[in-house]
Formats: sequence, C-alpha cells, structure tokens
Amino acid sequence: VNHGRMNPDYLKKAEIRELSAADWNASFSEVSSMLLARNDEPLVTDYLEHLLEDADTPDAFAEWLEHGYLERKFILAKLLAGKGNAAELGGKLSPMEYQTLKDRVEVTWLPTNPKLVAADAAVALDVRVKNVKDLRVSIYDIDAAAVCRSLKKGVSDTLALDGCAPTATRVIDCSDQPPLRRKLVHLAFDEVKQPGVYMIECAGNGVCTRAILRKGRLSASSRVSAAGVAVAVRGEDGSVCKDATLWLDGQFYKAGENGEIIVPFSSAKGSSEKTAVVASGRLA
Repeated sequence: VNHGRMNPDYLKKAEIRELSAADWNASFSEVSSMLLARNDEPLVTDYLEHLLEDADTPDAFAEWLEHGYLERKFILAKLLAGKGNAAELGGKLSPMEYQTLKDRVEVTWLPTNPKLVAADAAVALDVRVKNVKDLRVSIYDIDAAAVCRSLKKGVSDTLALDGCAPTATRVIDCSDQPPLRRKLVHLAFDEVKQPGVYMIECAGNGVCTRAILRKGRLSASSRVSAAGVAVAVRGEDGSVCKDATLWLDGQFYKAGENGEIIVPFSSAKGSSEKTAVVASGRLA
C-alpha cells in the first residue's frame, strides 16, 4: 500500500489495520503470465484524472486518500481537461509545478485501442496529445514473416526501423489547444486496407509512441502423423490456408494438397525449444 497517498485516519481504522498490505514485488509467474505490479501510481492517476475531470469537488475520494494528494490530483485533472478556472486552479500550484505541467509533452495511445482487427475491418485508433503543435503519423507495413524468422519472436513496438521508409505519413495540426490542455485525436487509417501487421508511429515535440496493429490473424494446430508432425494453418474464418508455409531451423515447409504442412521428425538427440514461423499471404 502506498501510505503516502492514503488518508491517515482511514489507515487507523481497526478493520483496515487487520488487513495485509499488498506486496508489489510478489510474483505469481507459476499461475499467471502477468508481470510484477511494482507500482500502481500510474493506474491510480489515470482513474482519478478521469473521474475528477467533471467533478465539482474531490470529496468522493476523501475517505481513502490524503487531502493534499487528492487536492493536487483534482487540480491537475481540471487543468489537463481544460475545465474550471485555469488561473484560479493554477494559482494553487507552485510556480515550478505549474511550469512543469505546462511544459510536459504527452503522446499516448488510449488503452481502448484494438491490437487486432478483422482482415476486412476499417482501422481507427485514438491518441491523446499535450503540448504538441504538429503530430506526425507514420504507417509502416511490416513483413511479419521475415521479422519473426530473423528475430525468432513476434513483432513488437521495439522493432528497429532504421533505414525503413513509412508507407504513408501525415501531419496533423494540434495547435488549437494550449500547451496545458490535452487533446484527443481520432485517427482513421484508410490506407490500411490489406491484411497484415502494421507499425503505427506518432511523434510530436520530441516525444514518440508506437503501436502494433494486426489486421487479420492466423491460427495453427498440429497432430502426429506417420510422416512427422502435421500442421494445419487456418485463417480467421477457420478455413485451411493451402498456401501456408512453416519455417523451422532455416528450412521452409509448404502445405500439401490437403492443406497440411508435414514437418519430419528430428533425428537429433535430446529436446530443445525451437521457434517455428507459420505464414500465409501477408500474415504470420
């Protein structure tokens, strides 16, 4: 528990003292793939900024949160949303706090954005910006199969794009908002028509953020046959992809007439994890 933000009177209650504090360093890797929590402050801040944006007072949370902490979150929520009297609210912050808030640059994807859309679906994402005059939006069409074979892992937003040219770029004027206020920008990507994996990059005023978008998807299933492991690759409609390939240890295997890919049994002794990449068309 972050005692620094908690209302001390709340923590003194007998029923609260009997509770065990959360251990942010506790690992549950044996039963979950979730990462360590470590710090919940960003999550609490996001919730408070959203819930306090239209509130007249922060009193709804006064029972649980320390007065000074809650009051500051209330002020920040109002200023960032452009609601209330900016001069009056800003006067409650120190000059340094106010200037730091004003100078802060944000380019942030909304957590409600999809990471996967249907192959025939329209693509749109939302990004929140602050203190950005010109937002540069770049689209990169990623050769997912080649990347997976090279890195032996899936495509992520940390992929190096040195020397790569975007397939499309646009610049959006966001100068209609003052540096103190956030702006929500809705991005429709009519250029993204084909199935595949795309990197969307937004940059402004020295800050850059990326998102990986998958348009369409593949699934694979396997069974043991007399000739080896038979792998069937299916599209999002469940039909077998007869043009599918599988890459393993530098070797390509193609689907047969029935759509299955036969990977011969290995004669190597022992067992080790290996990366296989299945692909069909522009998807992998």
